[in-house]
Amino acid sequence: MGEKQKTIEERIKDAGDINEIENFIKNNEIVFDYKEKEYKVVKLNYKQKVKLNDFKIKQFSSLIQEKDENGNFVYKKEEELIKIYKERGIDIEKIGLDLKNLVQKKNEVNLKLGKAIVDKESDKELKNYKSKIESLNSHIIKLTLEKQALLDASLESKILFLTYSYVTHLATYIKNGDSWEVVWKTFDDYMNEEEDLINLATLRASLLFNQLT
Repeated sequence: MGEKQKTIEERIKDAGDINEIENFIKNNEIVFDYKEKEYKVVKLNYKQKVKLNDFKIKQFSSLIQEKDENGNFVYKKEEELIKIYKERGIDIEKIGLDLKNLVQKKNEVNLKLGKAIVDKESDKELKNYKSKIESLNSHIIKLTLEKQALLDASLESKILFLTYSYVTHLATYIKNGDSWEVVWKTFDDYMNEEEDLINLATLRASLLFNQLT
């Protein structure tokens, strides 16, 4: 297993037990601790979503025109990269299909696990389902990293990275006494933050963003 894959799997477990992720999400927020301080990531309100959309439009308009010193565009669209890779014998569309099938299998096992818990099946059966989910997670992460690495130079990947970063910047709060305050007043403040805190907040923001927006 690659070091990056191992790190990501550890982060997922650090966010809470794989089987308890759903329990984190209450009132459209995820609470976590870092260096003895309490933080939370919340669902974006309408005003923040408008701000996020404006940010994405500005970034897209800028990045799509960016050129290197030779006058070539820095970023290619995913469809262009996929075509280039296919000519070299690398089928990214197949990787995407394999990934989709793995996610579907994981969802099916999750449903079986849920039913097994309701039906109060034996610990051995529950452990078997959980083991299958962890194995599928490992394969999903491996293929996701492979696909991301191949498409890392794409315009869409860059926009996605900036989107999650900006969402995290907008949605993360720290507890100060009885009240909650925004952690980063500006996007530059976020970009200059400790990497560990950014990773913890971004993982939770992505979980919440994917499920509730």
